[in-house]
Amino acid sequence: MKLTIDGNLFRNRRKELKMTQVELASNLTSQTVVCSLEHGVIPKLEVLAEIMQRLSLSLEDVFPNSPFCLSKLGELKIKLDNENYRQVWSGLEKIKKTALVSSVEKQKFYYLSASSAFHDGRIEDADFACYELLGFSEKEKLWFFDALANTIKAQIWQLKEDYSKAENCFKRVIKILNDYPYEKETVPSMISYIRIYQALAEHFLLLENFKRAASYIDKALKILSEEKSTWHLGELLLLKSKIADESGLNEQKEKLILTAEQLYEFGKSPQLGRMLNKSKSN
Repeated sequence: MKLTIDGNLFRNRRKELKMTQVELASNLTSQTVVCSLEHGVIPKLEVLAEIMQRLSLSLEDVFPNSPFCLSKLGELKIKLDNENYRQVWSGLEKIKKTALVSSVEKQKFYYLSASSAFHDGRIEDADFACYELLGFSEKEKLWFFDALANTIKAQIWQLKEDYSKAENCFKRVIKILNDYPYEKETVPSMISYIRIYQALAEHFLLLENFKRAASYIDKALKILSEEKSTWHLGELLLLKSKIADESGLNEQKEKLILTAEQLYEFGKSPQLGRMLNKSKSN
């Protein structure tokens, strides 16, 4: 099988890091080779490997359709999206951190750790993983993992009832989302985007800013209208039911809860089940 490469991936990543072609090629190869790479020409493998390292690109990023690139982290990401949090945590414990070559892989590892731990109630473990994830240099840090880390960290502050620090984390998240709005063709993870929007909606519900909460719910629902995920739809409908309740729209509230219950029967998401139980007890 002949390998092909997307030159735009290298060009966009280089520009994101504010590097010139000359700087990327420094002490390694020529600017001409970098230019050719950004037009889809694969250089010598040792040169390609070093450029990938400098741009913090993994094999999975560069060769996403190759069978050898579905890494263990990729498999665990699928488990995370399916809410198998303990399986993710268990899988991560079997991975040697020294085997993670690029900063992209390391950031993905700590994100999976933080998210799986947080949703499984292992708050201190989640807090430590966020600390590691937020500790990458500005040059290495990828905006997507930065947004996710700040989202989880904000939720941890909320659990500790330190709403001022949670607010600061969410301000960082909002700034990142303004710089990198959702685009179906390029976004790294639809479900992760929905999780961020949902966390923001829950944050503004706590602040009783129902207009802002509704705006983030609508953003998430817009994504779901394209990508269809029944359990996330149910979770968002329950958040809308809270807004309806605060507005005195009891009939609308009951309809939203009923729809969420039906979605739960269709796909029994643990998170949706917990949210349903909480809505019934309120």
